[in-house]
Amino acid sequence: MPTLFKRPRSPYWIIRYVDRHGQPKERSSKCRDRRRALGIGHDLEERERDIRAGRISPAEIDAESAALRPISEHLEAHLAAETERKLHPRHLAGKRASLVRYFEAERIRYLGEIDAESIRRHMRHLVEVGPRVAEDGRATRRRDEQRRSRDEATRPLSARTANAVRSSVLRFLSWAVEERRLAVHPCPGRSVPMLNEATDRRRLRRPYTDAELEALLRHVGRAPRANVYRLAVLTGLRREELALLRWGDVELADGEPCLRLRANTTKNRKAESVPLHPDAIAILEEMRPEDAEARDRVVGRMPTVLQLYRDLDAAGVQRLEGRRAVPDAGGRVLDFHAFRTTLGTMLAKAGVPPLHAKRIMRHASIETTDRHYTGLELSDLGRQLERLDPIRGVRPKVRPHCAPKRAIPGETVRDARPGRDDASRSEVASLARLGDDVRGVASKRVKGLEPSTFSLGS
Repeated sequence: MPTLFKRPRSPYWIIRYVDRHGQPKERSSKCRDRRRALGIGHDLEERERDIRAGRISPAEIDAESAALRPISEHLEAHLAAETERKLHPRHLAGKRASLVRYFEAERIRYLGEIDAESIRRHMRHLVEVGPRVAEDGRATRRRDEQRRSRDEATRPLSARTANAVRSSVLRFLSWAVEERRLAVHPCPGRSVPMLNEATDRRRLRRPYTDAELEALLRHVGRAPRANVYRLAVLTGLRREELALLRWGDVELADGEPCLRLRANTTKNRKAESVPLHPDAIAILEEMRPEDAEARDRVVGRMPTVLQLYRDLDAAGVQRLEGRRAVPDAGGRVLDFHAFRTTLGTMLAKAGVPPLHAKRIMRHASIETTDRHYTGLELSDLGRQLERLDPIRGVRPKVRPHCAPKRAIPGETVRDARPGRDDASRSEVASLARLGDDVRGVASKRVKGLEPSTFSLGS
């Protein structure tokens, strides 16, 4: 049974009780009423008996202790643990901004106040209204967005941004459970579903066409940034990876020419090797100074995104209004990362196997390469259908308004595919018994010519 006493010159009752190990302990009740202090003492002894009997687990004990600490202390500990995972600094900054935005908007001060309903409510507010604005008129967003006007800072955000906040909060809760700061996860299973990003894409990126690349490079001329644009297409490097590339990472002489990307320069923080196109090798040899050292950067001065927008505007490829690119009729834009999308599209048009394209693009899954980095048009798919052999016994009925060009009498039709010259001649000879319209369709299918590929070396 607990006992009470007071120390000299202290108005609070001190509780003496027995802990889980049978040792006497003393603790201040922080109250002046004797009856209330005695009730606190009985609760303390009952809790110690439950711990000793195993009715309360050690994880619950640690969680109770952590629940009394402010949320800011847990946030700093979580970010320190994430830093040890060698995440990208930009990713860490975004994670901090997302968590701070959520804690401030929902007025969360302790771990126990986080629940699934508050996360869902915060996500809905982000996509319907926008970030909540603090009392000083600033939105809980990134620092560059805090400098914007109040009206622009509170505009609704995309579903992708809301899902990023959700991911950051759930990762924070999982870490708290692993560190025994929470006894159980407050958002189990699918209690916080993701928003549909496909129906709410705010920034659509498309690949450059051959004509657009040619116009851009013609406008830039022999400026140093022209080689930067060419390398971005031929290597698929991200803008930051290209800016941090050093001559010590470039291997042109021995073995297979490639780029050895260091782990601290890549997005996934892993060392990777990038094979080089012959045009890229020629560009690097042209750019490399005679006295270049291994620690020197390949790109001395990286062109800014605004500089690229101005070049695209001057080349007549994409209009620029202020500092923003004007989307096309489909709501799509061109930017520096579109060079990387262009490489993925060129690989798909060239018939590169998806697994090889994934390795060249350095993606973790083929789905990423296919969904976000392959911009095939309807004409590209139509050319692939033209490569199919005609179906035997099927005579297509060609309408007069869409009749193909007739074959020239006596013209020799060659097949670009190996091993089909003899078969092609016999098929062309059999066309003499067909009508003129069908003869034109069949001869076109027999040719099987491949479309020409684009080269940036010229």
